[in-house]
Amino acid sequence: MKNNILKLALALLVVFTYTSCEYDIENFDPINGQSAYSFGQTSYSLSIPQEDLVLTIPVSVTTVSTQDRNVSVSVDAEGTTGEAGEYSLGSIVIPAGSYSGSLDVSFDFSSITGEDGDVKNLVFSINPDAGDTAYFETVEIEYFREIVCNDMNLLIVSDVWATETSFDITDADGNVVIAEFFPWTINSTQPQTFEADFFLPDGDYIFTLYDSYGDGQLGTGGGVTLTGNYALTCSILTHASGEGELDNGSFESTPFSVNP
Repeated sequence: MKNNILKLALALLVVFTYTSCEYDIENFDPINGQSAYSFGQTSYSLSIPQEDLVLTIPVSVTTVSTQDRNVSVSVDAEGTTGEAGEYSLGSIVIPAGSYSGSLDVSFDFSSITGEDGDVKNLVFSINPDAGDTAYFETVEIEYFREIVCNDMNLLIVSDVWATETSFDITDADGNVVIAEFFPWTINSTQPQTFEADFFLPDGDYIFTLYDSYGDGQLGTGGGVTLTGNYALTCSILTHASGEGELDNGSFESTPFSVNP
């Protein structure tokens, strides 16, 4: 009796295994099976340059075909904050005889609205044909307009010994762009502010802040201690900044690039 039960169990196991294997083979048949599409990467963060940008996203599929295949995608209106004119979506293209293809997403720098640093979102998903399916089918792209800025703003706040402070700007080859300049002619127990705007062409530069006494932007006099600071900015970009003691005592140099 035990032998008969054992034989029956083995027979059922063989049938179940055979049936399962038949199902798997049919389901993943690369010729006649169901096509399942998938994005190779589902998250991006992009800085869009003035020259515009085309992002090519890899796509894979579980089947091959004797003909080129085109599969559409649709934008998620709730998750997308960017405007339609800022980007354009093509369709997924799978070449004949291939398990892989791609989708091109184009971005137009001049059409991207908002302030410098504003981040937009584009979310879209694969629309498989009837009978097909998709996994890892949704892509989320954060994008923002590359910041192009040549109009510098320099702000310096003094310590007590303001007359010790000066600055200059040279290019990467050591040529003087802005000669050494002393903002103040008097010292004060109240912080003094110097602010200047100027234009710098694209290129590499070095900003240097000096303190002739060698104690940086930290000074005590008249029973008052003041800590100075400085910042060289362009739009939301900070090219150089500091507060209090200088890195080298009597000076602090910061290399920076304008629209690298």
